[in-house]
Amino acid sequence: MISFMKKKDYFEKGILEGLYLCIAKVIYRLVVRCYVLYNQRFGKLNENHIVFTSTPDFSDNSRALSDYLINNGYQKKYKIFWVVYDAKKYSKEDTSSEIVFLEKKNKFGAYSLSSLKIILKAGTLLGTHDIVWIKGKSIKGQKYIRLWHGCSYKDRESNVGVAPRSFDFALVSGPLFVDIKAYFWNVDKKYIHPLGYPRYDWLLREEKRALEFKKRLCINNEQLIIWMPTFRNDIQGRFNSFEGISSFPLMSDDNSWKELDQMCKKLNVRIVVKTHVFQKEYKIPWDSFSNINRLTNDDLCEEGIKLYEFLAVTDALISDYSSVAIDYLIVNKPIAFALDDYKLYKDKRGFVLENPLDYMPGHHLYNLNDMSVFLHDVVSKNDSYAEKRAELRNNAVTISSHYCKDVADAIGLVR
Repeated sequence: MISFMKKKDYFEKGILEGLYLCIAKVIYRLVVRCYVLYNQRFGKLNENHIVFTSTPDFSDNSRALSDYLINNGYQKKYKIFWVVYDAKKYSKEDTSSEIVFLEKKNKFGAYSLSSLKIILKAGTLLGTHDIVWIKGKSIKGQKYIRLWHGCSYKDRESNVGVAPRSFDFALVSGPLFVDIKAYFWNVDKKYIHPLGYPRYDWLLREEKRALEFKKRLCINNEQLIIWMPTFRNDIQGRFNSFEGISSFPLMSDDNSWKELDQMCKKLNVRIVVKTHVFQKEYKIPWDSFSNINRLTNDDLCEEGIKLYEFLAVTDALISDYSSVAIDYLIVNKPIAFALDDYKLYKDKRGFVLENPLDYMPGHHLYNLNDMSVFLHDVVSKNDSYAEKRAELRNNAVTISSHYCKDVADAIGLVR
C-alpha cells in the first residue's frame, strides 16, 4: 500500500512539473515575442556589432569569414558574436578572446534572451542557413547576409509556399547559379551575388596540419580520395518521404565494401568517406577495412582542421548531387559522380539544371566496374576530364585569390 502511494505521488508530481513547464514555456515565448516586437518598432542598432551563426556551430562559410575578419584586424572596429548551442565549449576552444559566444537556446528550447538582446540590435547578421530567430519584419537598417552552404544539383520539392525574402544579400558560387537560386528562393536576382564562398579560401592553400594528417592516414603513400555523398535519409526527417533514396550509393551490401577495399589495397589507394552532416548513420563495418576510413566532423576538430582544408590536400573526389562537386572545381582535380540512384533521385526530388549530367565533368559511376576504371585513372594520372572541368568552372565558380576579402568588401565591412 505504501509503495503504491509513493508511485502515485511521484506520478502526480511529474504531471504538475510538466504542467508548470508548459505554462512557463508559453509565458516565456510571449515575453520574447513582445520583446522582439518592441525592438522592431523602437530598437536602435549597434552598427559595429556582427552576429554569426552556422550549421554545424562555428563552421563553414561563417567560420571562414569570421576568422578572416579577426586575422585582418576588423575586430578593432567591430565586435564579433557567435550564436551557438554550447557557448562554454567554444569559449574554451577559442583562445583569441576576440569572439563573444552566446548560448542559442535556453531550457525551454527557445532562443535565449541573452542572444536575442544582441541579435536584435546587431547591425549585421550572417549565417550559413536560414536565420529563423526573428519572425516578421526585421529591425530597420539591419542587414542579413545569407552566406549559405553551397550550390548543388538538387532541387527543392516545390517552390510553392516559399517564404518571402528575409535576406538582403545572398552568396552563390558563380554566375551559373544566380537565376537558379533566385527562383529557388523566390526572390529578385539583384539580391543574389556570385562572389563564391568564404570557405573557398581554405581550398586555395595546403595547410601544414592537413598535410600531416594526410601523411598519417596514407601510411603507404596511397592516393587519397575523399567520398562525400549527399544525404539520402536525413536526421531531420525533411526528405524521408523520398522512398528508395536511403542506401549508400553504389554499395549494396558488405560484400561490395569488401570488394572496393581490396580494389583500393591492390591499387594503393585510400578512400576516406565523409558523410553529410544531416545523414542518418549507415550500418557499415568501417573498422573491418584496410584502405577505407570513415571521417567525421569530430575527427577533423580533434586534428584542428576544417573540412575544406582537408579537401585541399586530397587527390580526387567522389560525390554525386552535392555542392562539394561544384566547390571542388577550384582545386582542379579528378571528380567522379556516383549515379546509380540518378533516375530515382530525379523522379523523387529533381534537379535545378535541365540536363544535370551535362554539368558533371568526370567519371559517371553506376557500379563497381565504373569505380575500378576511375581508381585506375587516378593512380595513372589519366585526367581526361580536365578540359570539361575547366569549362564548367568558368561558369559555376567565380575565380578569385581572396574570397573572404571579396565578401567583406561587398557587404560593406571596413577596417
